[in-house]
Amino acid sequence: MQLPFAHIYKQLSDKEIVDKVVTAPYNEEAAVYLLFDRYNPLLVKIYRRVFDNSPDWYDG
Repeated sequence: MQLPFAHIYKQLSDKEIVDKVVTAPYNEEAAVYLLFDRYNPLLVKIYRRVFDNSPDWYDG
């Protein structure tokens, strides 16, 4: 899934993005990018490894 605002965060490091998330004004969009754009493939891989491709309720 490519988020429409992904280009804003693509060049930032994880630390820079987390700083935006936890520092006022809190940037929820940055958190969404980090989880659903940058790390979704890794989350899917971990899910499938742990649950051995059993009921694929994770719609990643």
